[in-house]
This record gives sequence, structure tokens and C-alpha cells, in this order.
Amino acid sequence: MQNWKKVIAGITTAAMLSGCAAMMGGQGATPQQAQPEQSTGNGGISRFKSYMDDGLIATMIRMAYLRSKEIRVANVNVEVSRGRVLLTGSSASSREIEEAIRVAKGVNGVRNVTSELKVQHTSAAELAEDAVISSKVKVKLLADTIVRGLSIEVETTKGVVYLIGMANTVAERDQAVAVASRVGGVREVVSYIEVDVNAQAPAPARMEQIPPQQLAPVIQEGEGEIMQDVGVPADG
Repeated sequence: MQNWKKVIAGITTAAMLSGCAAMMGGQGATPQQAQPEQSTGNGGISRFKSYMDDGLIATMIRMAYLRSKEIRVANVNVEVSRGRVLLTGSSASSREIEEAIRVAKGVNGVRNVTSELKVQHTSAAELAEDAVISSKVKVKLLADTIVRGLSIEVETTKGVVYLIGMANTVAERDQAVAVASRVGGVREVVSYIEVDVNAQAPAPARMEQIPPQQLAPVIQEGEGEIMQDVGVPADG
């Protein structure tokens, strides 16, 4: 069992380092997620790759925070959805918030940064309570038959729940907010869930094909009516 744990840990570390190297190496190198998404018909594969890219972006942001002398990384929660970064949590100063935003914007693959960071103190008891609320919301979203919760990330600060991710429909997005709001201890729900236009785009309409042998009499009849209307005698 111990050997298996080492193997899994090695694979995970290699994948993370490989992804980080791809993001840092090469001028203009960015994850695929940062590019406009194309509908390829492999929705599951596309979403999985997007999820992996977002995970790498979040890791790079946290690593950058660790290197910063002005940011206490434990204060800042980082969630990423298709290159959209959401920062939540409590901060010691407005300067720390500004630095957190600046550093996140400098990471390759980031499309935009939204900050819900606030200058405030959060006690250990509040942090524990927020963690419990986030866990309960995630469980409820996963159990909901409309939402299924796989593409939605959850963070909680002082009872305020933040949701970010993708929904297939407007109804799914609204349901996620409703589900989260019913969890005990939730004071407010702030949603940054986007609706995936590719997922809900209707299939192109297919015109019914009429066999040529059925279409020919119709065309001939129409031609005859036109000739009669303009006063040209019919053949024969």
C-alpha cells in the first residue's frame, strides 16, 4: 500500500510540474483554457481539460502568493473557472488586496480577476464554520438532480457563500444558487456562475430531403401555372 501511495504521489507531482513548466516556459505560452472554447463534440473531454488547466492556474497563483512578502497566503482563497479567477477571504489591509489582485493578473492563462477580498478579521471558529458550510453546499449541489455540482466551486467567508463555475442552462445556474441558500448558516449567496452557451446551443435544423422523382411533378406544375399566367400557350 505504501508503494502505491508513493507512485500516485510521484505521478501527481510530475503532472503538476509539467503543467507549471508549460505555463512558465516559452513566450506567450498559455493553457488551452485561456483560448476561446470551441465546440468539438467531446464535451466531457473538453470540460475535463478545462478543469485541469484551471487547477494549474490556481496552483501558480498560490505559488506566487507564497513568494510575495505582502500576501499572507492563508488569507486568500483562489478559485478558477475557465481562466476566470475569484479571490475570496479576509485581508489585513487594502494593500494586501491590491497586491493579491496584481499578482493573480500576472499569471499566464488568467482572463480576468474578480476580488471579493475584504479588510476584516476572521476568527478560527469562523474559519471552521465556513469550511463546514462549504462542505455542506458542495454535497447538496452534487446531490441535486438539476445541478449535479461537478463544474461549480464553492468558497465561504463569514457565512457568505461564493459560487463560480459553469452551468449548462440558466435553470441550472439559478438552481445552484437556490440550493446553496437553503443550507444552514448561509447568510448570503454570491454567484459568478456562467451559462455555457455551447452546451445549450440548439442543433442546426435539418431540412427534409425530397426524392427527385417526387419533386419533378411539382416543378412542372408550377412552370405550367407561370406560363399560363403570362399568356404563353402550353406545348402540344
